[in-house]
Amino acid sequence: MRLFGGQDTKPEEQGRRRMGCGRKALVAQRVFRVNRIKRLFCQGIRAFAS
Repeated sequence: MRLFGGQDTKPEEQGRRRMGCGRKALVAQRVFRVNRIKRLFCQGIRAFAS
């Protein structure tokens, strides 16, 4: 596979790159869910204090 600079990449490097993309997606999902839980807790605390 050729990159923009005309460099060839090895299959091992391609595999690492693909694994990194999957990891990014998993991290994004985790951040989304954690932020959602935090938001729900904050709303619940405000509703309880009122």
